[in-house]
Amino acid sequence: MESCTRHLETACSAARDAARSRAWHRETSAAMGTSFSFKCCAATVGPPSPVEVYPKSSRRDSAWCVPTAPRNTFEGSLQRAGKVFAEDMLGTLKALKIKIKNKELARGRCQMVADIIILYLKRMKPQGELEDACTSLLLALGYQSIEMIIHMLFYDIEADRMPPRSLLLALEQLSVRPGIDRYRDGMWDRILSLLRKSDEEKDMMLLCQVLHGVATGAQVVLDDIFLQEGEMHGVFIKVATKADKTLQVFFHHQPLASKSKVAEKALETTGHLFYLLQHSEHERLVHSLTGWLTMLTTTPVRPLYICKCLCRVLEAVHRSEDGGPRVQSRAAELAGILMKQMSDKKSQPPALCEETQSLALRAFKLLSQLCMDSTVNLLNKSIKSEDDSTVLSALEAFREVVRGAPQAERLKREVLASVTTVAQKDRRPVHVALLRFLEALGQCDYLSLPGGSIIINYSLKLSKWDSSNKADIRPMCSKVLQTVSLPKLISLLCEPSNTSAFVVLSDSAREVALREQALGQHPHLSSFHQRPSEFVSPQQLLSHLVLCAVKPYRENAFGVSSLRLLHTLRPVTTLHLVVNADVDRLWSKELPQMLRMLYEHTEKSLDQDEWEERLLQFSSQSLVAINDDSWLEQLTVTTLERINNGSDEEEQKAFLYKFFAFTLRTSRSPDLVQRMLSAMLNTSHEEPQEREGIAVALAIVSLRHLRVALDQLEVYGANLTDKDRSWILTLTKEHQQREWGLVCGTIYLSYRKIISVTKDALSIHLDSILALAVEHYGHCIVKKDMTLTLDYLDALTQMTSILSGQPMPLSCKVPHKLDLVDSMAPAHWKALKVSGLTFL
Repeated sequence: MESCTRHLETACSAARDAARSRAWHRETSAAMGTSFSFKCCAATVGPPSPVEVYPKSSRRDSAWCVPTAPRNTFEGSLQRAGKVFAEDMLGTLKALKIKIKNKELARGRCQMVADIIILYLKRMKPQGELEDACTSLLLALGYQSIEMIIHMLFYDIEADRMPPRSLLLALEQLSVRPGIDRYRDGMWDRILSLLRKSDEEKDMMLLCQVLHGVATGAQVVLDDIFLQEGEMHGVFIKVATKADKTLQVFFHHQPLASKSKVAEKALETTGHLFYLLQHSEHERLVHSLTGWLTMLTTTPVRPLYICKCLCRVLEAVHRSEDGGPRVQSRAAELAGILMKQMSDKKSQPPALCEETQSLALRAFKLLSQLCMDSTVNLLNKSIKSEDDSTVLSALEAFREVVRGAPQAERLKREVLASVTTVAQKDRRPVHVALLRFLEALGQCDYLSLPGGSIIINYSLKLSKWDSSNKADIRPMCSKVLQTVSLPKLISLLCEPSNTSAFVVLSDSAREVALREQALGQHPHLSSFHQRPSEFVSPQQLLSHLVLCAVKPYRENAFGVSSLRLLHTLRPVTTLHLVVNADVDRLWSKELPQMLRMLYEHTEKSLDQDEWEERLLQFSSQSLVAINDDSWLEQLTVTTLERINNGSDEEEQKAFLYKFFAFTLRTSRSPDLVQRMLSAMLNTSHEEPQEREGIAVALAIVSLRHLRVALDQLEVYGANLTDKDRSWILTLTKEHQQREWGLVCGTIYLSYRKIISVTKDALSIHLDSILALAVEHYGHCIVKKDMTLTLDYLDALTQMTSILSGQPMPLSCKVPHKLDLVDSMAPAHWKALKVSGLTFL
């Protein structure tokens, strides 16, 4: 039963095969020019006849005879040769490949398949999926016996005829196989000969592709450490000669250069070929390469391939010990070619532009290692170009070159001079690239050079708050500034002119401090605090950071940036370790709480008065913890200098007066309080907010040092009555009366503020104050007129109006109030209605 079934299956298979054979014969016999004879028909039962091949002849004999046409279709012949069955030719090819890869076919059967498939490729010229399947099958055969594929190239294809595409593609992939070594020279010569004669783009493209594989495979051989020294030398000479010949064809075969796609494939291969050359040939071939590349830059060849070629060529040259001198004469031209390719952003898609950029940067770095002077000279010229794309490319390349170069002083001077020129032009399109370059320079310590301040100022200018600034500019500025030393950053931070860049400077300083902490260093700033002529004092830093926190939501970050930096730098106060510990504990507790307060509120919900009070209490507590009058004195002097500077906004200046007063109130030295109040009273009082600030400061200090505050007001009031000591008389006559009125206004406004905060404590001094008021007008050192009298009365009203609105203690005696009334007896007084004196 089983034998009958097998016989029936065989008969059916034979019938189907014969029917397909007759149909294929009718369709293709005219195209093939050969009529096939069939010995089987539909009625035949039994296995079909095998294709006639050379069962016992050698492979070399096939060079002189052409295989006879298969008695059946190619499909049937392949099925019989490989003992497979499939529905169509594609299935047959796939089944054969699997069987060959699994080593299920004997060598003789593989040879039969090879003979049939090469004939099929020559006559039928399959395309698409069929061609790919043929290529895969040839690869499978080549993995079993590479001689089969090599012999196809030499014996089955005429010398001047272009081999089938599948055969060449298979050779390309097989060229990296170990067994190809003894055939490489002959195969290389054959492919090169075909390329010399070819002028068809698709043929040249395919041949260049094969040469790429051959060159890659040769490079693998040369890298084989198992080769003996003598054998290695012989192989190297042969391979180097072939590489040289191939490059000559590339450089001088005109049809190749005229086809951009072919030229691109040749460029990919050129880089590998340079690895195969003798080092002594580099100089000559670099010269030829430069001319070829210069010519290709005028064609549609894409920049990616030129950069890829140059990158590999320079890598090959760099491997030789004397590579620099060999490319010295052409370094400037090569750099120019690279620059042109980097600047071209229009001839290829963005993805390829990014890859081109990466390769060009690598090539520039290699070129600089070979010829630093030539490369730097070219880049120096390029960054001064008027073309933005050229400048952008030059800056990127320069960044790569500088980062890996030995930092000689001459190089630093040249680079810094060039980049300063670019910064001074301040061209918006190059901002990002320039900042990236400046970051690289900073990492190489360029910004510490004398000209580095220009670069730092440029970075500060770009980092200043501006609604039109791109979002990525300020973080990039911060990266540049993070290459500056911490003392220098702190000094820049405290300059009032850099307020617009405060957030960036503050965050940069914090990052540097954290980086130093991670390295085991403590950024207490103690060392540079001892050099006040070079850097800011700790008092300047503390007052500035507290002042910047007054408006915490300015630019969304002033308060947070200030407090975070203070927390990182804690303590910034003194060299005394015990005091440091006290301040550190205070700040570790208070600063996080203040930060949390800012995080929990917004600009609208935060109570500004409460926030300012919190800042003042924080500073006062810090001074108590410091407990050092000399430190406190320096802080008050610093604050007073800041007040006199006049560069702060009104709200900040008003806070400065309070900060000054809270600082002074903390002092336990009456002498220090006296000197500082005297200094404050002699500051400018031209503007109402200045007089208000002085008065508020005196009132705050009076809560602890009332007697000293009153004494200083009395001394200051002598300017109104003492001709020998008053500086008012040193002014021109037309300004004396106005200045007298301003001083008078400051004094009485101060008394008013002191009365409002001290209340009962001042009652015992009230009569003395009124006596001084009488004396001020009665012994006035300047000419009295209506204007002066009105100024005096306005000032007096400010002081006395607060007295009329509150009850006076029973023990309070004011005998001088009548003197005050009598002093106003002249006609000027009678003509006035001064409601502010009703308390009298």
